[in-house]
Amino acid sequence: MSDGFDVVSVINAKGGAGKTSLTKVLISAALASGQKVVAFDCDPTQNLMGWVDKAKEAGNWPSNAAAFEARTAKEIVEALNQLTDEGFDGLVFVDTAGFGDKASLYMVNNSDFVILPIMLGSDSVGTTLETATVVTQMVDQLDEGKKAVVRVVRCNIPTLSNRRKGHSENFDRLGQHPLCLNAYISNSPIIELWTDEGPLHSRFKREENTVEGAKALNAKNTMKVLQEGLAVINELFEEAE
Repeated sequence: MSDGFDVVSVINAKGGAGKTSLTKVLISAALASGQKVVAFDCDPTQNLMGWVDKAKEAGNWPSNAAAFEARTAKEIVEALNQLTDEGFDGLVFVDTAGFGDKASLYMVNNSDFVILPIMLGSDSVGTTLETATVVTQMVDQLDEGKKAVVRVVRCNIPTLSNRRKGHSENFDRLGQHPLCLNAYISNSPIIELWTDEGPLHSRFKREENTVEGAKALNAKNTMKVLQEGLAVINELFEEAE
C-alpha cells in the first residue's frame, strides 16, 4: 500500500466467478472518471492482457492507463515499488490468479481494497462467502494501518423481471450480508460487446451524441455499466473512511 495510490485486488477461489469482467468494469469506470490507472494481470489465462492488447490494436487504449503481466509476488513487489518511486497517484487494479497462490496471498496483505465478485447461483454464493471470510480473517491479523477493506460485489445481475426466484432470494440475502456492497454490476449485454474494444468509456465517447437507434441504446447501456462500476469504487472508498 502507498500514500500515492490505492490498490484494488480482485480475488475469488471459484473459477468463472466474473473476476476479470469485474476488473474490466472497474478499470473502465475509473478511466471514465478521469483517474490514472495501472492494471496488473496475475492470472495465467492472461484474459485481461488480451483485452488490453486488443484495445491497443483498435486504438482504444487511453494514455492515462497502463497494464502489465505479473506472475509472481516478486514481480508485483517490484512493480508496486516502481510506481511508488515514480510518484504514481492513481488507482491500481490487480486481477489475481484466484486465491491460494503466493501472488494472491501477497495482494491480500498489500492492498487497500480486496473485492470478491459473486454471482447469484448457490455454488458461487457459498464458495465466495467462504473465501471472503478467510480473507477477512487474514486481514484482521495485520497491523491496523495495513488492513485492507474486504468486500463482496454482486455481479452479472439480471434485471428484476428476469431473475429466477432463487436468484432473487440470493440477491436479497447477500444485500444483508455485512461484507456485501450495496452497489452491484448488472449483466448488461454491452459487456459482451466490448471484448475486442477495450475500456467502455472509449465506446461511450464514440456513441454518446448519436441518435441512431442501436448506437443510442449502446450508449445508454454503456453509461449504465460505467455508473455501476463507479458506484462500486465510490462505496469502497466510503467504507475506508
